[in-house]
Amino acid sequence: MKLFGGLTLVAGLASAACPTGWTDPTGSGSCEPGTGFSFICNDDGTVSIEADMEHFFDAMPADLAANVATLIVAAGWTHENNDYFSITDDLTMSQTSSTEITGTYTVAGQQTWAQRTLGTGNEVIDVARALSFDITCTYDTEFSINVGNVGIAASETFDGYSDSNTNTLVTAELQDNAGSTASTWVLGETVNVVFTGPTWAFLTVKDCVAYSENSYTNNPITITYGECVQEAVGASVTADSTYSKLTTGISFEAFKYNANDETAYLQCNVLIGLENDSGLASAALDSDFDGAVDTINTAGGTVESNALTC
Repeated sequence: MKLFGGLTLVAGLASAACPTGWTDPTGSGSCEPGTGFSFICNDDGTVSIEADMEHFFDAMPADLAANVATLIVAAGWTHENNDYFSITDDLTMSQTSSTEITGTYTVAGQQTWAQRTLGTGNEVIDVARALSFDITCTYDTEFSINVGNVGIAASETFDGYSDSNTNTLVTAELQDNAGSTASTWVLGETVNVVFTGPTWAFLTVKDCVAYSENSYTNNPITITYGECVQEAVGASVTADSTYSKLTTGISFEAFKYNANDETAYLQCNVLIGLENDSGLASAALDSDFDGAVDTINTAGGTVESNALTC
């Protein structure tokens, strides 16, 4: 999984006019929040941010700071100590291509928070400059998951092998027909692979391939590719309940490569994508994701040299 974070700053914050505590590290005229600011892009579609008062306003008068801190808290932030604030909040997601999903979040001070009322006419004046900038989190949409081993129970002492998997955005689990996690099967028993993706996206299984060794390189057998299946091992796919073209799980019959091999190793490639119902009478998949899914399902009938049934 690749996940990147970046800042998009407001136009006009030239280096000569960087707010107090901000820097221009590249000398390009783009100011960035300085010490005390940090953020983390989370797998669950949220971003966790730490910021100081100076990241909301430039030159906030000391006598207004306490009142403004109360207003920042009312906007959903937690006032940790002094002028330090934190928040974990949802990103606004958009699919920028078939390979990336972008989440954005705006950190902003409100100009009305930094005002005074003066004179007999109750004139309102601004006394500090409100600052605003965007945080961007970029998520890859395709993941290769080493699901692990499909072990054939030659005896009750078979010790299942489990691969480590550092991806946390999309996970896969081997299950038996009772829905329990499993690592061994009798020949011909049904192996179920259940995939779980982020709650803010849909997923589809691009392909699942079995190998004879845990290097995931030797003797590949394509079990499924999109909606297409390997009938020789009784493979089938589970369609998403909302979009039937999406594959959310697969099943096949346990098999052995030869008499000496008690394990087949399964690797699956999974895509995630967004729904786009903006301006549409009914919900639809984002066009980039939808196109990628159509390409996968169309190619399934001709993939490699394996005769798949679509």
